Amino acid sequence: QNQTFIQAANDLDELMIGSCYPIESAWRDPYWMDDDLEQNPVLVSTSGSIVFANFGVHFWQKLPATSGLGIPNPAYGLDYKFFYQKIATLNTVLFNIPALREKHQPEKELQRIAGEAHFLRAFYYLLLANIYGKPYNVATAATDYSVPLKISPEVETGFLTRASVKQVFDQIESDLLDAEKELEGFNATAVLRASQSAAQALLSRLYLFREEYEKAISYAEKVIQKGYQLRDINTLSATTPFLERASPETIFTARYIGGTSLTFMNDANDVGPGFENYRVTEDLLGIYSNKDLRLQAFFKQTNDGDLI
Repeated sequence: QNQTFIQAANDLDELMIGSCYPIESAWRDPYWMDDDLEQNPVLVSTSGSIVFANFGVHFWQKLPATSGLGIPNPAYGLDYKFFYQKIATLNTVLFNIPALREKHQPEKELQRIAGEAHFLRAFYYLLLANIYGKPYNVATAATDYSVPLKISPEVETGFLTRASVKQVFDQIESDLLDAEKELEGFNATAVLRASQSAAQALLSRLYLFREEYEKAISYAEKVIQKGYQLRDINTLSATTPFLERASPETIFTARYIGGTSLTFMNDANDVGPGFENYRVTEDLLGIYSNKDLRLQAFFKQTNDGDLI
């Protein structure tokens, strides 16, 4: 990567905003893998020429890039590329911070940028590990395969080898612990930029995956003590997204151009093409009573009458 344009802390900040933060929804494969979603076999997708493009992912096929007609789904794997593009830029950001310190650039600004970069790299690697790697198992984490671990800015030729689950999770933990310290006092009320609360919330999730329950509880309590609250859906209108930036539950979110709903979290008010031949399972709907306000807040009725 060309690093000659990075001469000041502000250059890194612009690079972070333009190339490191997630913009809108870029990863949807986890939606199709969820067993709370089922395919409606009666319907034919109207979103394009590929019928049931996410068939291979949804049914956990050996070849997940296969559509319902047995032809390749060209959209499969875009998430993988997206994450590593972001990580490559974050590696460049972190690599340049020591050099800018030598140029006596503002230390506080560099500290904040380092914290945001460490958080985002951990964020992307946790998503990569959970989508493409084996789940964390204490007994086998050191030998189970996860995803390639690349934390240096150098461009390397050839294929990268897969790191173990333990190596990837250890790197995520290291980045988040750095972010927790570096982001103290910065972005406290922001939801579009990484904050100490966001790092602590992700640490809680990381420790939950690793079955370190006392640490998971400890970090969750750190976040709760900062004033986040559950949203009162008694006052929520039918047109207001449950998931939005202004929600008292929102700690961190991707930027969404053109609105405030959090599309990467699959808000019910933002159901788009590709979802029309899927529906919520009866098992999930059976949990709610007819008077439960969460039915209106969490789900949306498609044109064929199904809920999604």
